[in-house]
Amino acid sequence: MVTLLGVFFSCGQSHDNQEKLIQEELAKDNGYTGDFEEKYPNGLLKIQGRMVNGKREGSWKYFYEDGMLWSRGYFRNDLYHGASSVYYPNGTLKMQGNYREGKSIGVWSFWAEDGRFIKKVDVEKEGFPEVD
Repeated sequence: MVTLLGVFFSCGQSHDNQEKLIQEELAKDNGYTGDFEEKYPNGLLKIQGRMVNGKREGSWKYFYEDGMLWSRGYFRNDLYHGASSVYYPNGTLKMQGNYREGKSIGVWSFWAEDGRFIKKVDVEKEGFPEVD
């Protein structure tokens, strides 16, 4: 198992910025195959997943600093591929949809922090909306 201490991102940053930082750090571990996790300074998990030949594969989880699940997604060849869910810090589902080869596809669903359903958006036709 590899523990990475170099990526320090806030769950308040945009998803794209976080993803760029993660990819830069993972690139340093070229060729690694096995379980991967990174922890916050408080010892709680920040990131957990599996790498194959230095690339993210399968299910990956990202956590808030208090240990609550922030995001769960699937990767193939280091790109988001498959179902993805993002959660508010209180554990309520924020958005859910799918990726294909690193690009968001199809209809995504969005919820408010109090759990109220907000809307469904076809991200390929309408783009990705701003969600608090």
